[in-house]
Amino acid sequence: MIARPETLAADPVAAVIAEAMASASMALFVVLTDDDEDALAALDFEAVAAIEQEHVVAAAHAAADEGRDVVLCGPVGPAVRGAIVDRVPTATIRFLDVQSPASVLGYVGTVTQWNGDEILRLQETWRRKAAEARIDRTPTADRGVPFEPRDPDAAPWPEPMSRAVRIGVVGDFLDLVEEQTEADPAAVLGDLLVRVGNAVGRGPHFVVSGDRHGCNLFAAIVGATAQGRKGSSAAFPRRLMELADPAWAETCELGGLSSGEGIIWRVRDAQDTGRTDKDGSPIIDPGVQDKRLLAVETELARTLRATARRDSTLGPVLRQAWDGTRLASMTKTPYRASDAHVSLLAHVTGGEFVSLLKSDDIKGGTVNRFLFIASRRQRSLPFGGEVDEAAFAVLAVRLQRCLARARERSSAMRFSQLAQEVWPALYERLQGDERAAGMAGELLGRAVAQVRRLAMVFAIVDEHDQVDVPHLDAAAEVWRYHVDTVRRVFGDGTGNRIADRILGELRGHPEQGIDRSAMHQLFDRHVTAADIDAALVLLHKLRLAEGRKTPTGGRPRETWFPMARAAR
Repeated sequence: MIARPETLAADPVAAVIAEAMASASMALFVVLTDDDEDALAALDFEAVAAIEQEHVVAAAHAAADEGRDVVLCGPVGPAVRGAIVDRVPTATIRFLDVQSPASVLGYVGTVTQWNGDEILRLQETWRRKAAEARIDRTPTADRGVPFEPRDPDAAPWPEPMSRAVRIGVVGDFLDLVEEQTEADPAAVLGDLLVRVGNAVGRGPHFVVSGDRHGCNLFAAIVGATAQGRKGSSAAFPRRLMELADPAWAETCELGGLSSGEGIIWRVRDAQDTGRTDKDGSPIIDPGVQDKRLLAVETELARTLRATARRDSTLGPVLRQAWDGTRLASMTKTPYRASDAHVSLLAHVTGGEFVSLLKSDDIKGGTVNRFLFIASRRQRSLPFGGEVDEAAFAVLAVRLQRCLARARERSSAMRFSQLAQEVWPALYERLQGDERAAGMAGELLGRAVAQVRRLAMVFAIVDEHDQVDVPHLDAAAEVWRYHVDTVRRVFGDGTGNRIADRILGELRGHPEQGIDRSAMHQLFDRHVTAADIDAALVLLHKLRLAEGRKTPTGGRPRETWFPMARAAR
């Protein structure tokens, strides 16, 4: 138990603590011992003791997801620091290199005699270090006006999907389980659609201008850690698939992605290894007979980091896998995969995604192959949920029948007559999404292909051989939710740090605009004129900002203004 030293006056301590708390307000202090946690808690600091490295990282990650600063107290070693920096946006972290809070604040467990001068010296160290730890947002003449980064959680939440998505066995499944899970029904639906699209295999497909589009989907559930209930969204879909197609459920789901070669190996063709056995006979790798693969990645940010590594093959292989083309490795012993059917389910937090995603990653085309689905906790079920087991079993039998019927198809799927009549108008609307400005436009660049794929899956679960109007309506509704999720996470940012910073300031001064000198001051003159030129070219290209020149008697003054936001 921690006690305040009797020899220490309360008022000086309170003053020091009050100043320290003001300096590092709205921060979570992560401490490394239980004594430290007690010491801070006794003085109304919000702190959590996290002895193990994984607990330290988890606490810091959770606080960052809430948009709070994270202060690490005590002897935080390089291993812990590295792990935290990998998981938490660096702008929210401050390391407090100081003795343990229990010592610095004048608290002790067993020692009863303290040297007053030593306590005051340690407290002064605490006060100074806490002041250094705070995020400084004070405006100065050189630094321009204060800027707060866009908070994805402050944007409007997407409207729930309408009843249009409740088609066939999928609709009855959602009606049965929705009230028995804390997960978001949008996430539950997205999870099931990806699983069904993979389990059905390569048979059902569309051919558009020579390109083949199968039912394999990539989806990312976007939500806050724990409160997003991203993991819970998989429980009922996984269980349904285990009953409807136990062979697929047992062999075709793979957790975690680290390399493109690993994906290819999992669905590789048979080939001669180039080696012989002891009898001199060639050793043949039999390959993999079932080319269906569902990759489940609980941390999409980790995958994005892997694709950004130099010489990484993961990004190109994921793109080829979504496209359904032949996969091939470039290793010393190359191997390939023909007719692979690869789907991907991923989880990510909005803040983490924004902080990690770079414009080059998006333009590489990997990320715009994903459907993003916002997810949040829907209800509280302290004792879990229970479904009618008999009804659940009937749904599994129905889904089994849907899958068997679809696997018999080898020819391309087509639109019904009515679907052909409504498709042109929907097509033009989707083309508008693909032309959206900023980073959102980069992520919405495959609208037509995504809706076609979704419509096929909805037709399959409705036991139809053609895509009909209700299937297009359902697919368009899922796409609408994806668009709203993207808008929520990214707004109409560009993905370019300098351009987005300038755009934010322009929108804060729409009438007077901002000239070049003010732009340089925004970045403490730490960016080059070429950097600003490139940012302004991007803003103009995306029709987000425009420049005007006014005579001054010498060199014209160049001022930039925001343009009207693109219609959504």
